[in-house]
Amino acid sequence: MDKATKAIAQRVTQLEKSLHRLIDDAPWKQHKQPTDDQTTPSQEDDGANRYVSSISEVNPPPLKAAKAKYVLQHAIPWWRIFEGIGIFAGIGYALITYLQWRDLRHNFEVDQRCWIKTGFVRPELSRSIFQAATTTTNFGKSTALTLDIELTIEIVPAASAPSLKPPFHEHLHIGTLFPGDHIEFPAFLMSGDNRRALTDTEIQSLIDGHTYLSVFGYSIYTDQFGKHWGRFCSWWSFSGLPNTAYANDCVQWNSVGDGDGAPPQ
Repeated sequence: MDKATKAIAQRVTQLEKSLHRLIDDAPWKQHKQPTDDQTTPSQEDDGANRYVSSISEVNPPPLKAAKAKYVLQHAIPWWRIFEGIGIFAGIGYALITYLQWRDLRHNFEVDQRCWIKTGFVRPELSRSIFQAATTTTNFGKSTALTLDIELTIEIVPAASAPSLKPPFHEHLHIGTLFPGDHIEFPAFLMSGDNRRALTDTEIQSLIDGHTYLSVFGYSIYTDQFGKHWGRFCSWWSFSGLPNTAYANDCVQWNSVGDGDGAPPQ
C-alpha cells in the first residue's frame, strides 16, 4: 500500500471516530443517560467544553377556550348565585318560623282562653208570667273579666224563622265569672218593658203546632286575651208532631267569634 492510500485510510478512520463521538454526545443521548458521579476524565473534559441548553416549548391555550373561560367567570358570577340562594333560604326560614310561632300562640289562646256558653231549660206552658230558666257557664280556663248578655223570647209562626234581630228585651251584666263557675237567671216573655204571661189563644196555638217558642241572643265578654262574643238560639215545639217548626235559621244562628263590637248578623 502506498503512502497516499494509507493516508486516506487514516483519514477515513478519524472521520469515523469523530462521527461516533458526535453521536454519543448528542443531546438526546445526554437526557437518557442516568446521572453517575463516577465519570471518566475524558467525559468530564468533554462536558466542560460543551454547553447544551434545552428550550421548553410552551403552547398557549387556544383563543376560544380562553375567551369562554373569561365569559364564564365574568358573565355568570357563581358566588352571587349561592349568595342569592342563601338570602332566599334565610327569608323562607324566617317566614316559616313566624307562621309556626303564630300557630302556637293561637293554639295556646284557644286552649287557655275563656269560653262562655248559655243554655236553657225547656219551659212549661202556664197562664202565669212566662219564663225560661237560663244558665251561663264559663267552661274555659281563663276568668271572664266582663260579661254582657242580651236575649229575647218570641212566639214564632211554624212556617217562619225567628227574627234574630234587635231590639233584645233583656240585658244582663255580670262582672267576673271564674273558670267552671256558672250563673242562673230567668228569661221572660216581654211586652215592651213589661213581663207577661201567655194568653189562652197563644197556648192553644202552641199545642196545635201553629206556632213555637224561640229564645235567642248573644253574649260579649273579655278575658286576658281580649274580647270575644257568642250567639245562641234555642226553640221549643209543644205540639208533639214532627216537622212543625221552621227552626233551621235558629240553629245556624249559633256561633262564636273574637273582636270588638256586637256579633255580626
